[in-house]
Amino acid sequence: MTWQAVAYKDFQDAIRSRMLLVLTALFALFVGLAAFAYSELSGGDPSGGGLLWALWGPSALLVPIIAILVSYRSVAGERELGSMRFLLALPHTRRAVVFGKVLGRTAVVAVAVLAGFAIGGAIIYVSYELSPFAYLGFVAGTILLGLVYVSVGVGVSAVTGSVSRAAALVVGLFVFVQYLWSYFWLLVVYVTNGFEVPGFEEFPAWFDVAAALGPGVAYNELMVSIANRDPNSDIIFAGQLDDAAIQLPDWYPLFVFAGWTVVTLGIGYWRFERADLT
Repeated sequence: MTWQAVAYKDFQDAIRSRMLLVLTALFALFVGLAAFAYSELSGGDPSGGGLLWALWGPSALLVPIIAILVSYRSVAGERELGSMRFLLALPHTRRAVVFGKVLGRTAVVAVAVLAGFAIGGAIIYVSYELSPFAYLGFVAGTILLGLVYVSVGVGVSAVTGSVSRAAALVVGLFVFVQYLWSYFWLLVVYVTNGFEVPGFEEFPAWFDVAAALGPGVAYNELMVSIANRDPNSDIIFAGQLDDAAIQLPDWYPLFVFAGWTVVTLGIGYWRFERADLT
């Protein structure tokens, strides 16, 4: 038995529990409401770029929350219930369990995003001047964001055998990464500058790079790059890093996503491999 079997079982469980149906409906409703709200607030402006902006802002919050909710119980829940020993006796290796859980839970989020955004996208396509390639890029980037946070959730879940501790850890990490990441590096600058905030021209060049390593900032920069390539949009979006001292390439968000995925899963697997499950 391999990681494919673990992933398949997780995906089937999501179908049986109707989790997949609920998430698909949620994403379809989200896209529909976002398109309606944008239409009302923009006075009927058919600009596709503006609509992408209306979609990616809420997605940056909604997708991570859903990905974490889907994944934080994945390993810790089975350890707490005692079913992990049965799962490993099939036999599955601990590596297969961790990576199978990631793929299974990511598939749940990905299928829900694809199905929900396809339904909403059909409405958008007939109402807005939005390039299909820009919309597909938005959907693909959103799925990658879901993969990152599923990996965070599974990685944290693999660290502990308690669901409550996993929940506390993953919520704390989510708040830090989503809301406090840039402030943390600002604090580092403050401390290393003799407990003084330097002037704008004196800020170290590495600050913008460090702040850009957060998945939320990376997702925003990826969406800006996609939206600015839409030939049907007359809106030019400004990224958070446009004025940075060090200019990063357009593909850097993919590097950030890969880094968060590998590091969080690596730490989780390392702890899980050494855990006593008896």
